[in-house]
Order: sequence, then C-alpha cells, then structure tokens
Amino acid sequence: MYIKITLKDCQDIVNENLQGGGKHSELEVAIAKHAIAIHEKLDSVNNSRNTLFEALYGIYVKATNAAGEDLKNKRLKDLQGASKTLFAASVALDQEAQKLA
Repeated sequence: MYIKITLKDCQDIVNENLQGGGKHSELEVAIAKHAIAIHEKLDSVNNSRNTLFEALYGIYVKATNAAGEDLKNKRLKDLQGASKTLFAASVALDQEAQKLA
C-alpha cells in the first residue's frame, strides 16, 4: 500500500518535529527530511538543466545566424559576380546593336 505525501506534508512533519510535536515517529521525520532533500536536489538539477539548455540554445542561435550570414554573404557575392557578368554581356550586346543600327 502506498501513501501519497506531498512536499507540503513533509515540510509540515519536519516543522512539527522541530517545534517539539511528537505525533510523528522518528522514521516518518527522517523520511520527510530525506524527501525534502531529494526535492531540493531535483530543483537544483532542473535549474542547472534549464541554464545549460538556455546556454546551448543561445549558442545554436548564434551559430545559425552566423551560418545564415555566411550564406547570405556568399549568395550576395555570387549575385554580384553574376551581375557584373550579365552587365558586361549586356554592354557587349548593346554595342553590337548600335553597330547594326
């Protein structure tokens, strides 16, 4: 049989024991203290995990933006090169058209 005890229940048990309440056994108090310690450790682990996740996500965003900027710059250079080539071709065609006219 399992008994569901919340964090608040554990805190109440520990507080009653600290205030001299003798309604709970030493085992119950020890289990409550252990449960509180585990809960605090889980909170610490979750906070560390969230901090790491935020840091990793920040790195991912920076890397994605950098890669995007590199691709944009490369594409811009390609377009500039193509533009120069097309401009030269159009000037040559324009000169030929003027000769024919």
